[in-house]
Amino acid sequence: MVPLHPVMDGRHLSLPKMFNILTQKFPISVTIDSEKCYLKTDFKRWITFELVTANQSLAEEQKLAIILPLCLKKLPSSLETAVKACKTFYLGERNVEKTETDSKSKAIYSFLYDSELIYSAFMTQYNIDLACTSMHWYKFRALFKGLNADNKFSEIMYYRNMDLSKIKDMELREKYRKLKKFWGLPDVRTEDEKTEDFVQAVESLF
Repeated sequence: MVPLHPVMDGRHLSLPKMFNILTQKFPISVTIDSEKCYLKTDFKRWITFELVTANQSLAEEQKLAIILPLCLKKLPSSLETAVKACKTFYLGERNVEKTETDSKSKAIYSFLYDSELIYSAFMTQYNIDLACTSMHWYKFRALFKGLNADNKFSEIMYYRNMDLSKIKDMELREKYRKLKKFWGLPDVRTEDEKTEDFVQAVESLF
């Protein structure tokens, strides 16, 4: 029998290392400073967690009032532990140090601006109605990463990620420039910058 990954004890994530969906059960808690914190794992909660935490119009007290009951089944002994538990579970393998290639990747999707496209993509490819489905956050992320290239959402991400400088044909470059502009996101930070800003936003809560 293949042993569990060493960072796992049953369904309890002990360290912010790479989660292996093939050999491990979906975690329901994280351990922070030797304290086990049980979390609510549905993907809708963690998408909301991201949006609330990144919302600069909310005060830190307002963010905490929303995300802690949203994501935790029971508050741990300290506020700092609670916030760290949410951050660790949300980020998952993104806690692992990024490579130089990762840091250069562009922000090509948004759970806020692309919600209808993502809903449609899941319905088309997986026959999953996200509006009526409960799903572990890590399962949602895995399916999200596996979306086919032939759906509209993937097509739009392709336009956003296109390097126009590599297109020699002027007419073709202008065509894709217009498509890239039309489907462009208001937030143009790289994925690395988004993650860094998100971590800083979470850490500012305590």
